[in-house]
Amino acid sequence: MVIIFKKKKYDIPHPFNNEGENILKVLKFRIIPLPAYTKKRENKFPSALKKILFFFLHEGIKLTLNKINAYKIYQEIAAEKQLVFVYGQLKEKNQFAIAIGPQACPNAEYLSFPKELTLIVDQERNIDQKYRNVLAYLKINRNKIEHLFDYSRYSGKFLGLSLEEIMNESCEMPLKMQEKDLSLETVNFNGLSNPEKRPKFKKTNNKYDLFIAGAGSYSFSYILPYVKGVNYHTVIDINPILASVMGEKYGFLYADTSSERALTRLSECDNPLLIISTYHSTHLSIIEQALSINPDTKILVEKPPVTNNDQLNRLISLRANPAHFIEIGYNRRHSPIVKRAKKILSKCHEPYTITCIVKEKKLPLSHWYYWPNQGTRITGNLCHWIDLGVYFIRKKPLSIIAISASGKHHADEVSCGITFEDGSLLTLIASDRGNQLRGVQEYIDIRCEDITITIDDFLNMRVQKNGKQRIYRRMLRDKGHSRMYEELLSKINQNRSASYPNRDLEISTTLYLSISSLLLSKGNFMNL
Repeated sequence: MVIIFKKKKYDIPHPFNNEGENILKVLKFRIIPLPAYTKKRENKFPSALKKILFFFLHEGIKLTLNKINAYKIYQEIAAEKQLVFVYGQLKEKNQFAIAIGPQACPNAEYLSFPKELTLIVDQERNIDQKYRNVLAYLKINRNKIEHLFDYSRYSGKFLGLSLEEIMNESCEMPLKMQEKDLSLETVNFNGLSNPEKRPKFKKTNNKYDLFIAGAGSYSFSYILPYVKGVNYHTVIDINPILASVMGEKYGFLYADTSSERALTRLSECDNPLLIISTYHSTHLSIIEQALSINPDTKILVEKPPVTNNDQLNRLISLRANPAHFIEIGYNRRHSPIVKRAKKILSKCHEPYTITCIVKEKKLPLSHWYYWPNQGTRITGNLCHWIDLGVYFIRKKPLSIIAISASGKHHADEVSCGITFEDGSLLTLIASDRGNQLRGVQEYIDIRCEDITITIDDFLNMRVQKNGKQRIYRRMLRDKGHSRMYEELLSKINQNRSASYPNRDLEISTTLYLSISSLLLSKGNFMNL
């Protein structure tokens, strides 16, 4: 199908026919006006220049430029999202329908809608009036607009609304809009969609064929710049603009909107490498599908690997098979500062006391981290420092105590303590309060025997031991992303196994799932 972004046409496969959705070939179209507050939710740092200068000085020119470019591109793409009303023909059927719903890429030949928001109609009959009925309903029920705009089939949220209900409850009322804005615009993509035949994939000198699932800003800034010496085979994202733009920038052979469809191409590859950076709840299903198509697929799944205990058990079972390579993407384990601290502490045999204070990004409650199936921001972000604690403390956890000071969400503004069988204590404090200059910033304090190590935002590390102090400084903040991918490629080139232990996977995941569950239930204490 054809999509249009910034007056440029892209050719990309049409939406995948998912259960519970209808795909319409767009014939008539209109963007539904939104209140100004619906899309303006971002918390910006007061001085963009100061922020850019900080990142240039402390993360280097390359990563800073990647972030600037990613921010610019993704702001433009985010601005495309609209709530739309569409009249069209059901794909591969001789039936016509109207539909409403949010669209990340509204200028597309085919659009997908939840079945509840689709209504079969007579061809061309009273379509403009039906659009006016929807506008009248939304004018009376303004609280429904934001709910509709934020809806995603991946969210795990109940839609609780149907187009049939809207049509039944709508009424005639005056609308303060020009007459031309109360009629649908005819859309004609005929002649634009001439998909050129895809060439058969040709080998280059590179050994591995890269598939990347998830083309968000993280992939743009932290994955693709560091995965070198591979053939760019397939990029996948449910947003056709993201898939198209990323595919064009890096020269991927294929860009697709469906992992179900795109991963079938793994069968044509001898040495496929799959990196997964999608919605957290979808990680495991993508792993399972990939291995069912080509068991030789080498996989790295970004954190958090799973979002519930059933997924955890299935992932552990898959990783127990020696034929499978499934690496877990906790990048901080690969940071040079963390590796140095690990070496210094290697001869410590007494309990640890570790405290991590984390300044998180400010996120609106509409952000997908808050979807019920994503497992809270503890699952989505605090898992990094939970895993770091498990990396240092090689013992079994015994109990959790946790509190939240947030008035918005039970698992925000968190302080929690985890005790271990040897008397070790891991304390985590996560807050989005405070200065935003550095983005996510962290202070880590590790104590064992006569050693105290403090890591200040991965820019310096102070080691106090035997009455002496030594300070290790770094020019650039390095949280381990580049080394994680360098080590990944090194392992698969040398035919070595994934290095992240199943034991750590079980403990780290159990901890972040348990803390999330504890706080969501408004509890404070849990024995493990």
